[in-house]
Amino acid sequence: MSDTNFIKRNPRRWVFVARSLMILGLLCFLYSGSLYYSLFWTKAKASAGRELSIVASSCWIAAVIITARLGLFKLRR
Repeated sequence: MSDTNFIKRNPRRWVFVARSLMILGLLCFLYSGSLYYSLFWTKAKASAGRELSIVASSCWIAAVIITARLGLFKLRR
């Protein structure tokens, strides 16, 4: 099963999706960091920080997979 044809049909759309995922991952990571460095901790803040870190990692992994499928990691000479 080859899904690269689906991705290569609209590469500009997938680049936009990958960039959006990277920005969303960065925002989740920054907010998770702000929860970590807040003055007081509750169970809700601790679990929210862990969940945001997982979401950030998932977004970055998805963006890396999309850009790898598009072939944007190849070295250009």
